[in-house]
Amino acid sequence: MVPALAAALQDESAATAYAAAQVLAALGRSAETPQRRAKITAALAAALRDPRSRRGVYVLGAKQAIQYLGRLDEALYRGLVQVTGAAGGAARPAVERSNSSPLESLLRRPGEGRPEKGARWLREDAAEPPVASAGCVSAMGVGA
Repeated sequence: MVPALAAALQDESAATAYAAAQVLAALGRSAETPQRRAKITAALAAALRDPRSRRGVYVLGAKQAIQYLGRLDEALYRGLVQVTGAAGGAARPAVERSNSSPLESLLRRPGEGRPEKGARWLREDAAEPPVASAGCVSAMGVGA
């Protein structure tokens, strides 16, 4: 089940990837084995590093209204925090000598020294979510 959900994180539909991230986070929180949790963590981190994760998630809600659920990278980051139990700004043990947060090593691209910026939405000055435009609505195949 984990490989299929990990593949769904790369789906062209942001809503499908969003749902897969939520299911993987739930599985990761209740993972029976450290190996399963590690696979889920790796899948979420890889999807978060993908530039395509920086897109809005829109779904068709009640009464055919379009709802904005947030950005996909935000859901992936929340899933990582839930699975690993580490928050980006959480206090670290005194023995740790690094200036990085516990999740930064997961968010680094191979060969890079700095992590991706995945938690911009946590700041108080983060912008409000965008509103779906008419072009977005027609691109989604929703009739007027």
